[in-house]
This record gives sequence, structure tokens and C-alpha cells, in this order.
Amino acid sequence: MEDVGDDEGFFIPSRALGYQLIGTFMEHAPTGELYFCTPPDDLSKQIVFHPEQFTQKAWLVFFNYIMLAQASTEEENHANQAEKFPRNVRRALNNSSIFLEPREINVQALSIMAMHGEDYTSPNLSWMIVGHACRQAEALGLHVLPHLDFESHQRSLTLFWLLFIVDESCTLAFGRSPFLPENSYQDVPLPEFSYPVKFQPHTGSHFAGSQTPSKPSQFGAHFFIGGIKLAKIMGSIIEFLSPGPSAFTRHEIKIKLEKWYAETIKILEDTIKAEKNSLTISQLQEMSLGLNSTRFQYLHIVIILLKGDEPSANLRLEAAREAIFLLPTVVSNWSSVYNGVIWHLLYYPFISFFVIFENLVHNHASHSAVTIDQDLQLLSTAVSYFSGLPQYFSN
Repeated sequence: MEDVGDDEGFFIPSRALGYQLIGTFMEHAPTGELYFCTPPDDLSKQIVFHPEQFTQKAWLVFFNYIMLAQASTEEENHANQAEKFPRNVRRALNNSSIFLEPREINVQALSIMAMHGEDYTSPNLSWMIVGHACRQAEALGLHVLPHLDFESHQRSLTLFWLLFIVDESCTLAFGRSPFLPENSYQDVPLPEFSYPVKFQPHTGSHFAGSQTPSKPSQFGAHFFIGGIKLAKIMGSIIEFLSPGPSAFTRHEIKIKLEKWYAETIKILEDTIKAEKNSLTISQLQEMSLGLNSTRFQYLHIVIILLKGDEPSANLRLEAAREAIFLLPTVVSNWSSVYNGVIWHLLYYPFISFFVIFENLVHNHASHSAVTIDQDLQLLSTAVSYFSGLPQYFSN
């Protein structure tokens, strides 16, 4: 019997299925080991077979979200259990300690929900989850913890920067104040580059097949470090757009943003070229997804920064057009990590859509029929993109 208890209780698998789930979890959990701790075997058994008695319910959220991501990419095996994992998450979230007690596992669980929880993507819910994670990270001092070993210190520091990225992008998506303002954390060091080199989601078994890279890929590390640097620029933009004095002018931020973009795209493209001979087609496609996600974020930030700057109206419009054009290339499925967080995919495209739409409404007389037709095609692309999102995350 694979389901014990009523429909409102925890899903508890049979012994055989439970050990299969643990094996699958242990196989795929290393994808997030850059930021997250993985429970030891004895803890995993308690999570799977005795969830009701397990006290730290955040581990249940973490385990079941990893399993949901994996099940959603499979046509067989655990795919028929996919609807059971969200049930366990909802049940575990009834324990308020996940939101109230500063623990690193709570930060882990809240982070993964905030980034990839399609059931928790409304602005208010996303904001609440990110807020709880950031407050706990501050209370724990993840960015200053005096760990005894290099690995633990780097993991906590990296988890802090992951939250910083999430917080700044959430702020830009929803137009609210950040929980981790950039000027309060400008002196926090970045992770040592040797540590995020272990972030190699594109070399996982889903993309690699039987091929093993001859040496570690550096693409994921460059992608993550570039993301931190971009989040810092986002912080400057948020300060600039907020009431009161700003440390930087719009022009100064624009120069910083353009410099970041040129350097980051070059290093990502150079890394792909240097590593392409040792990677599969699927791995290269996943790296291209990361490259396009970076471009898309940059374009969105350009649009936000240049709002209200009349001399830059055409540049803003071109950025919106390019962002919509990129849309089909920045989303894949549950197995992809370089997609970007969930609100990048759900909310960022609306800004570009309405920039193009507003231009068509107010300036159509100054555009040729060809340009108008191209813009209408871009709007149609955005509509098709939103219509197709459910199927992206169901396979």
C-alpha cells in the first residue's frame, strides 16, 4: 500500500518506493549543494517514512520540493507520485516554526519555495516567503558566521548571496522595498571562486547521459558570480528609484550596468567555447539557456532603469522588443536551473509587453507598416509564451 492515512495526511510510500525516493533524492540533491545541506541517510528515512513525527518540518519541505522537481521531469517511475509531494509540503507548512525560528534548514526550504514554488508565486506570497528567509538569514548572520571549516563558511556565504539575488530581483518584479538593501551589505565578500565551481547543473545526468566531463565546468560559477554582481547593481537601481537622495545618478548606474553586461556575456560565451568539445548537445543547450536568461534579465533591468528618461525612450523600446523576442529561449522545464526564478518568467515579460503596447497606441502614426506588424508579432509571441507556461512546468 503506497498511501497511508486519509487524503489530508502526509503521503507515506511503501518501503520499496520509499527507498527508491531516497535514492533519487540523493542522486539529484547535489545539484543544489552549493547552497544547501543534504540530510544524512537516517534523517532521509525519517522524512520519508515518519513525516508526522519528524520535528524539523522544513526538511520535509526541502525533500518534497526536490522530489517534485524530479518527478515533474519524468514520464514514468515517480511521475505518478508528483501530486503527492505538494501535499506533503502544504502539510509541513502548517508548522509555524518554519517561518518563525531562525534555522539554516528553514532558510533553505523557504529559498527553494520562493525560487521554484509555482504554488507560491503570487506577489504577496512570494514577498512573504522571501521576507521570512531574509530575516532568518540576518538573524543567523549567514554572511558573517565564523565557521571552523572552509566548506561550511562558503556554503553559508553562498546561501546569503543567493537570497540577496532573490531579494533584489523580487523587489524589481513587485516594486517593493528590499529586505537586504545593497548599501548594508556592500562589504560582504563574494565566495571564493573555487567554491561555486561545484555549481554545475548542466553536467547532471539529465543532460550528460553517460558522458563524464574531462574536467569541472566553470560556467555555473561564472553564472552565479555574475548574478551576484548584477544583484548589486539592482540594489543601486532600487535606491535610485526610491524617494530621497541616491548615491548614484541614472547615467552612472547605466554605465555600470553596460560594463557588467559586456564583461559577463563575454566570459560566459568564452567559457562555452572553451568547454564545448567536452560537452553534449543537451549540456550546451542548457548553457545557452543560462546565457539567454542573463540577456533577458539585463534587458528587463534596462527597461526599469530608463523609465521616465525621455532621451532614452527609443533605447528602452528596443530593449523591450529584444526581451520579448528572447522569451521562447529563456524557459525550459523543471529540470533546468538556468531558467531564472519563477517571477522572472511570470512577471518580467509584462513590463516589456506594455512598453511595446504603449508605443503602438501612442506612436503608431510615426511607424511604418512593417514596424507595426513586427511589434504586433512580438505581442503575439508574449501571449503565446504565457499560454505555454503551464506545459513547460508540467514536463
